[in-house]
Amino acid sequence: MQDGSYQELIDELEEWRSSGLTPRLWLRDDDVTAPSAELDMLLALTQDHAIPVVLAAIPKPASEALRARLEDIDAVRIATHGWSHDNHAPDGEYKQELGLYRGLNIVVEELTRGVTKLRQLFGEKLSALLVPPWNNIDDRLLPHLNGIGFQAVSVLGSRLTNKRTTDLAVTNVHLDIIDWETLRCHDEARLVKELSRELRKKREGDKGPIGILTHHLVHDDAAWQFLVRLFEVTQKREGCRWIDGDELMQSAIARAAKPVTPEATSAPSTGQEESPVAH
Repeated sequence: MQDGSYQELIDELEEWRSSGLTPRLWLRDDDVTAPSAELDMLLALTQDHAIPVVLAAIPKPASEALRARLEDIDAVRIATHGWSHDNHAPDGEYKQELGLYRGLNIVVEELTRGVTKLRQLFGEKLSALLVPPWNNIDDRLLPHLNGIGFQAVSVLGSRLTNKRTTDLAVTNVHLDIIDWETLRCHDEARLVKELSRELRKKREGDKGPIGILTHHLVHDDAAWQFLVRLFEVTQKREGCRWIDGDELMQSAIARAAKPVTPEATSAPSTGQEESPVAH
């Protein structure tokens, strides 16, 4: 693959550089539960390219084996991915674990249990970041999250902004590389175009970090190839930075303390409105 297929992205990164600005990217990978060949591939790829990663782990099935696998990898941070990743929404509604269909107390208790378990497993690797399953959360739950220990929430696109929270920061991902209708990677040219568009919006707007969303367990060859190429292209561009989970949280909290700059009113088209089968 030649750099030409990424020219729009390269040009946009050059606009950042020539403007004296530093684009910040971050990687979030969801549905982590246990060691696997796919997780090994993700970890090898990110380590080879020095890319930090936030792993959204599902607490209920999270294992001691996972703790041991991640123990010596400094660039990994763990986010809480609900409790069991079970859908409790009625038939016909968008999938949701963090809705209040079963009552507020049950959801709060499960999240509390999840944070406790992940803290026992991962200690300082655990971030105070909540990643709602299916990127979906009931607004009425938000005021209770700070008391559980969360400082920030991450969903997809513009589904949640700081305008809708009080004690919580928001640090969203913007590009889901998986097409959940086909369970294949989105077309590479489309991904490059959407990422370039998001970078342009951030350069002209709030300059916040841009999140890339992956799901290692469902990656096809095209998904792995896209990540390799993305890492290579961005690392060649002077000033472009992939930030780790600690810097991500610091940035999110600092930005939340400033006057709100609403995110775009509509999310980019590449997988940003996931189908109900999406994770």
